[in-house]
Amino acid sequence: MSRKTLIILLMMALFFSSSAISAFAESDDPDYSGVVNETLIWTLDNGTLTITNPNTDEPTYFGCSYWPSESWSTELDAHSDEVETIIFGDGVLPPIEEMLPLTDTFANIVKLEFIGDVSFGSGCKCTSEKLNTIIFHKEVLFQEYGPFLDCTNLKTVSFLDEAFISSMGEATFKGCTSLEAISLPDGLTSVGVEAFSGCNSLKTVNIPDSTISIESNAFYGCSQLDTITLPSSLRQIHGGAFAGCRNLSHFVIPKKITTIGDDAFYNCADDFTLDTPTGSTAYYYAMRYDIPIVHSFSEWSVIEEATTTETGLKERICSGCNEKEQEIIPIQDSEPGQPSDKERIEALEAQLSELLTQHQTLADEIASLQTQLAALNAGQQGHSTQIADLETLLTQAQTVQQEQADKISTLETQLLQAQAAQHEQADMITSLEAQLAQAQAIQQEQSNTITSLETLLTETGTTQQRQSDKIEALETSFLSIEKRIQALQTLTANLFEAQKLSQSSYTKGSWNIFTTAFENGKMIVGDTTATLQMIEKADRELTTARNSLIYKKNNPLAVTTKTTTIKFATLKKKNQAIARVKILKVKRNQGKVIYTKTQGSSKITISKATGKVTVKKGLKKGTYKIKVLVTAQGNDNYKKGSKAVILKIRVK
Repeated sequence: MSRKTLIILLMMALFFSSSAISAFAESDDPDYSGVVNETLIWTLDNGTLTITNPNTDEPTYFGCSYWPSESWSTELDAHSDEVETIIFGDGVLPPIEEMLPLTDTFANIVKLEFIGDVSFGSGCKCTSEKLNTIIFHKEVLFQEYGPFLDCTNLKTVSFLDEAFISSMGEATFKGCTSLEAISLPDGLTSVGVEAFSGCNSLKTVNIPDSTISIESNAFYGCSQLDTITLPSSLRQIHGGAFAGCRNLSHFVIPKKITTIGDDAFYNCADDFTLDTPTGSTAYYYAMRYDIPIVHSFSEWSVIEEATTTETGLKERICSGCNEKEQEIIPIQDSEPGQPSDKERIEALEAQLSELLTQHQTLADEIASLQTQLAALNAGQQGHSTQIADLETLLTQAQTVQQEQADKISTLETQLLQAQAAQHEQADMITSLEAQLAQAQAIQQEQSNTITSLETLLTETGTTQQRQSDKIEALETSFLSIEKRIQALQTLTANLFEAQKLSQSSYTKGSWNIFTTAFENGKMIVGDTTATLQMIEKADRELTTARNSLIYKKNNPLAVTTKTTTIKFATLKKKNQAIARVKILKVKRNQGKVIYTKTQGSSKITISKATGKVTVKKGLKKGTYKIKVLVTAQGNDNYKKGSKAVILKIRVK
């Protein structure tokens, strides 16, 4: 082979091997990728859209604005119909009210997965007839009404090991008619109003131990719900919470529940029952609504054994509500573990009968042997050996007969002793019958006294009627006090939830209205003269004010930059100043703007208040980059917002 041919073959091998390596390297690349919403990076691969945020310390909303926006990716928009799964990385939030709902932008979503903390804020809607799976990895905050309202194909909602819910607003999963089971994670304090209303396929719900209240109509119309266990932390079940749960036939309610709202279990199963301790809030609720109370008692266990002189005690406990039931064990006629006198007599009689039978059998055998012996003596005098044997057998039989007779004598003695004890008991019974006769005589005297008292009672009927009227008035007053206490409990719970809210998240006007209602509620709780109507009004006003709070909008701050050139000859003589408008432009900011340099040469500074850039003399030729954080402070209606930009300065 010539040297030229060898070189050609080596070059061809190198070309094909490099092509193969290139093809292999490109096989792991996604189908499409790019930047969206200015800072977020997106990749689309086999129908899965993954959104990541390089700066997880600054959470950013992902979504397309209602108006045309340069920050939205036209390439992503072109492939939006291919998206079936969206994975939100750490620091990426779902769209809010200024943006189109996810399902308007991506019509074929089947699965959503949230890797980091996620907040469903103002206007966040993910309603879809195709969405069937949602996965949460960390903290979840449901702030607004119905983020997953009417997702009729939603079947799976998973909260992984590190996930927890800090808040659940109204109608979070309302109308999700395919959802069959859900296990809510720790951290949740309240199952929100109408949270699962209309989920008519929901069968099983797990509520965490952190939950304090189940709000109004939370599970309204969940007609298939049959398995739900209340946590020990629960204190309140509000009106209509389980109304219309036609498959719910039995409910265990702990004693610590302090509030049960009207119609909480309205239109449940026809044979609906409650399991709750006597005297609890749920017990009186059941009495008021004619709901049967059914306990699941264990087998009886003996606490104290009964003796021949003292009664005993046995107990059983309800496995549902821990209600205890006790019962007295009557006095026994013998010590525990020992047979009674009657049983001993019967046993002795049985033994005596058996021994008499054996004795008769032996007597018959002896008579038979005696007959045989007489026959042998008469006809066979020569058989002396056989006769001796028979005599020996006869002697042995007579010995056994004597032993049996002795046993019978002993048993007869024991029987006589037992019968004597029985006679003593009969004497005691005769004495008790005499005492009973005396008691009956005393009872007759008491009966005569009662007749006299009844006559006197008839004469005082008018006085009794007046007392009855007083009792009825007291009962009416008690019911009024009970309603007032329930209203105060509801208002207090409302105040407890309201005090968790932060002023920084809401507009000034709506916060002022809320503060007025909150202070009025606190005043009413502390006012011992407040009427039921005043308390209920304060609660309604506080609820209305909470529901009317308006979240501050995200700051629409926009920043653009351009490269600026400075002459080196001029910079050698003195510092050079660059006006802000020549190097960066700030638009649509809400509130005062502050400029902060975070990275770059120490010879380049920026004014925090004006944004003016100063380049100090002595800087060498070259292109310099500095990183600047532009922050709009926000105002009554907009939140604080920041944008990080890179400024380029050429010195030549």
